[in-house]
Amino acid sequence: MNRPAVVCLTWNDSTGWKGWCKPEDCADGPSSIESIGFVVHETKEYITISTSYGTTGNFADPICIPKACITMRSDLKFNSGKSKKQI
Repeated sequence: MNRPAVVCLTWNDSTGWKGWCKPEDCADGPSSIESIGFVVHETKEYITISTSYGTTGNFADPICIPKACITMRSDLKFNSGKSKKQI
């Protein structure tokens, strides 16, 4: 399996407050989030990314983000491999 694409997404997430609060105490609006991950699946409506990708083709901790919430996307590229070192 080829290595999946890697993206950096800036997106707006819901914000919640615990218990009762005055209107002025809960007027912050959505939280702006930045996430970097491997693209697991993508449609016109959403993108699912993962924190880790295994060579077996499995993904760890995926998150599905509606595209209506995404404010910025950067497609990240890997180096050609010249600087890789075996550890």
